Amino acid sequence: MSIITTLGRAFTSNLRTISVDSGEQSKLVAAAIQEPTLQRYFVWRRSLAMMVVLTTFLSAGLATYCELTETGDRLSGVQTRLENLLEDAKADILPDPGEEDESDEEPSGDEATVDKSPSKSKPASDATEEKAAEQEPTTAFGQFADGVHLLSLYAMPLAAMAVLLWWTRLTRTFQILLTGFALAFFVPILLALCPWSWWGYVKPHVSPEKVPAQYFESLAESTLEGVFYLVTLLPTVLSLVPGAQRACLRVKTLLPESMLPGWFLVAAAPFYALFLLVIFVAVNQIASDLIFVIGMFLFLAAPFIYVARAEVFVRPLMSDEDFYQMRRVQRMVGAVTVLAGLLLIGYLATQEIMAVRLVNFDEKASVFRPIELVVFLLELIGRSMFMTLLGADLFIRMNLAAWKHGLTLEGTPAEAHYHRVMGAFEQVAK
Repeated sequence: MSIITTLGRAFTSNLRTISVDSGEQSKLVAAAIQEPTLQRYFVWRRSLAMMVVLTTFLSAGLATYCELTETGDRLSGVQTRLENLLEDAKADILPDPGEEDESDEEPSGDEATVDKSPSKSKPASDATEEKAAEQEPTTAFGQFADGVHLLSLYAMPLAAMAVLLWWTRLTRTFQILLTGFALAFFVPILLALCPWSWWGYVKPHVSPEKVPAQYFESLAESTLEGVFYLVTLLPTVLSLVPGAQRACLRVKTLLPESMLPGWFLVAAAPFYALFLLVIFVAVNQIASDLIFVIGMFLFLAAPFIYVARAEVFVRPLMSDEDFYQMRRVQRMVGAVTVLAGLLLIGYLATQEIMAVRLVNFDEKASVFRPIELVVFLLELIGRSMFMTLLGADLFIRMNLAAWKHGLTLEGTPAEAHYHRVMGAFEQVAK
């Protein structure tokens, strides 16, 4: 199977158009999979799994490289910039020492104990090495947790590889995908909830009344660390709903008579938009910008296109025109999402927080390196495709369960009662 064929199958919007070659068909028939619709689903699933393996292995490898090459230079650079910012603020507030009266009197009391000799200050190189040393975990739990986090990055590619190996075994690979999902999506969040003290980092208590400069410096560092964690965990949560929505669209083309995927697609859209709104509002309060606001509204508007055209998805697809309408809505959503993503990337590339650039090639002058932005995008795409792969299996099983339960009602008094009640609801809902 060529790479062109794999790409075409993996990213097709209509599973009815997939063709199954003779070699794949013989393997599927040997596994007792003879229905043409099922054969198209299995070969699409195999092609998508191959793309998930490539994307997630690449993102995991780059993330491992960033983790292993991380030094204290970034923290020391951010520390220096924050200290300079605080010094400038204090210089604007405190009076100029040159304006004070000179005095020949010898210092007495506590003043005599203050040593202002520059020889007592710590060299910059020593401070940098100390900051770098603080980045290393000092407890067994910290070392174990960092190792588990790195291993969780490879849970998705390994699970997708299992789909490639046993691509005709639906139940076994579905269970492996569930396990990979639990490791890849929940482990990073659980580790982020653990306090820093478990890693051996002891944060000193600084009083804002006694040493306000150190207090605000510590607060600024904590804020930057929070921004780092937010961006790190965003692909985990942002990929869930879009991946599930794409799974709904694929299953809808595979089973055009089913209404369940369409209803989930439409129902999930406004909740996802509201979730994004909370994140965007919080960011907008910290650093507002016109480009960010436009990108934000476009990103929020994209899911509501599904809501506005709900009638296209919640009914059975009976003709080629129905499929064409669904494809047209998908293209509209994709175009709006891509435009919003480009605007938000442009915002991140030019934005500063507390005099520190969010993205910069200079590690000492930024919160994130460009390679980490690439890792972010690759991880978002890989996780989304993984969720599409798992979500398609889930919705197939949900349709199967709904079909089986519907058969149990056929020809029974419960079926007649159900139709009578729904007919009454139709009358009052007009």
